[in-house]
Amino acid sequence: MDHKPLHKLKLNLNEYLDEKQKHFEFVDCPSCGDHVNADGINLANLMAKCGKCSAIFTIDDIKAGLNEKAKDNQPIVRPEGVEKYYYGDELDLTVNQTNFVLEWIFSILAPIYGFGFFAGWVAGEIPLFLPIICAILALISIASVVTRKRQMSHIRVSDEIIDVVHRPKKFNKNVEFRTSDVEQVYVADMGKTTTGVYKVMLVLNDGDSQKHELLIKGLKSIRLAKYIEQEIENHLAIENQKVIEEVK
Repeated sequence: MDHKPLHKLKLNLNEYLDEKQKHFEFVDCPSCGDHVNADGINLANLMAKCGKCSAIFTIDDIKAGLNEKAKDNQPIVRPEGVEKYYYGDELDLTVNQTNFVLEWIFSILAPIYGFGFFAGWVAGEIPLFLPIICAILALISIASVVTRKRQMSHIRVSDEIIDVVHRPKKFNKNVEFRTSDVEQVYVADMGKTTTGVYKVMLVLNDGDSQKHELLIKGLKSIRLAKYIEQEIENHLAIENQKVIEEVK
């Protein structure tokens, strides 16, 4: 299925979001399946009467369903840690990379071990390459922590491709997918051993089947992850649908 970016001359973002929040429902008789006209529905007591078979029934479940749809489709305001830009028809989301606790710990322990290995080398107890390696690792870890505000992941969405470029990569993989293959976007947990960290996944059409591919991971806020999902789906005019694997 090909998805084209939704265009409208001087489209106001709030106008588009307001349109996405409107929900409609028809009332069908549970007895005969016929559509119930408006004059057969009493919104005051949420009751309806079928004009064909005269069955009387409640429409509480329809109201609840509309409320649930409205809740699920409430737009997420841009959270801290992400910037949104447009370059012509392209959407660009720039996300701050996360420094995890282990990076902070390593930036402290690496210099300490480095001095220890250096002292051991001076005493002639260990070879020189150990303090050198430790010093290099210490410099890398400290630089990573100091420059954390300039470490970004760039998500680019065009009518042809979706790609993610990490600067620096920090053991992340730059990825690229064809927009025409994207069926759905969703948010999932990183895993049972990593709580409170999320990833954004793509459901891609692959011939007669579908596959799930990682778009970006290491997001320490579900609001941030959901915002990325929302903006990609809005830009590609993909209707949001529930996926079994997505976070509740």
